[in-house]
Amino acid sequence: MATTTADMQAIQAADQTTDNAPANTAATEGQSKMTPVVTSTPGLLENTMGRAFPSMREMLAQPAVKKATPIIMIGILFVFFIASFMAIQEPVYRPIFPGMTDSDRQSAMEALKEGGFSPQLNRQSGQLEVDAGSYHEAKIYLASQGIPAEGSASGFEALSQSSSITTSQFMEQANYAAAVEQELAKSILRISTVKHARVHLALPQQSVFVRDRTPPKASVVITRYPGR
Repeated sequence: MATTTADMQAIQAADQTTDNAPANTAATEGQSKMTPVVTSTPGLLENTMGRAFPSMREMLAQPAVKKATPIIMIGILFVFFIASFMAIQEPVYRPIFPGMTDSDRQSAMEALKEGGFSPQLNRQSGQLEVDAGSYHEAKIYLASQGIPAEGSASGFEALSQSSSITTSQFMEQANYAAAVEQELAKSILRISTVKHARVHLALPQQSVFVRDRTPPKASVVITRYPGR
């Protein structure tokens, strides 16, 4: 009887263990699902940056490239200095006969190109301009070609038409002097015996001291009608 009772107790214990096995398995699976898996890859960013430009590093590491680098840098500096020098040496242009009509301006541009000058049109004011170094030669050449024709704006009328917000102080003074010259020439032409008149002004830069001021001067060239 003692043996039988012990066997019965062993069988009952085995049955309880078998019944609790699925519950323990389910609990273990639930815990594994709830626990997040954390993985870390140290040095991932460094490895990515290291593989970003492998071809560039290999190219710069070549001996031929290392030898050519100083020559390339010297060439870049040389081009930079040449561009800076050309920008500084750009010619200064001055408007010629401001206030001309469109037809006179076109004729003047064609005549100046044929005469070997380099005229250009100002994009802001629309006036015809020539190199300041050949300004007087260009005016004499156009006068010999009969340009501009009579009736074009001149004097202070042309000055008012050619005024612009972006005009520099030097250009304003030059335009003012040209307008005064044209006004004086028109006044002289009112004399019946005068056929042509040309006025050149010499306007010195005035000093702040009254004693050192120099009066302006003018040179007048006139052509009279024959027999008058």
